[in-house]
Amino acid sequence: MDDVSTKDDSVGVARDWMQAHGQRFARVLLLRHRRNQGLAQARNTAFAHALGSHVFVIDADNEVYPRAIGRLHQAIATSGAAAAYTQIELFGGKHTVGAADVWQPNWLRHGNYIDAMALVSRSAWQDVGGYTHIDGGW
Repeated sequence: MDDVSTKDDSVGVARDWMQAHGQRFARVLLLRHRRNQGLAQARNTAFAHALGSHVFVIDADNEVYPRAIGRLHQAIATSGAAAAYTQIELFGGKHTVGAADVWQPNWLRHGNYIDAMALVSRSAWQDVGGYTHIDGGW
């Protein structure tokens, strides 16, 4: 999902990746907004076009370990939860583990501690009306 990115050639990188790896998937689709609409709407557009029962949310500046999505799917299947999130590992200038931990609803009173990178049920996304824009956040 490209929300009119101008910082780099992320669309070109995505196209190259799709050409090299697209045959591994039943469907590969590159969506592009005509004008920048922000993070929430970009995610909503992607969810609206997804065909699967779950959508894995990942931003262009993130990487995922090979087994991560399968393990998240297993967690959802065994728990009945509508979503499962990952623990992030920061890389680049700082290499450490992020703040996400085991699900603690009361921790959310102090602010969000969970990264957006998660496997989310499309029906849960529909039930809450999708992502909502929040100035300075997601």
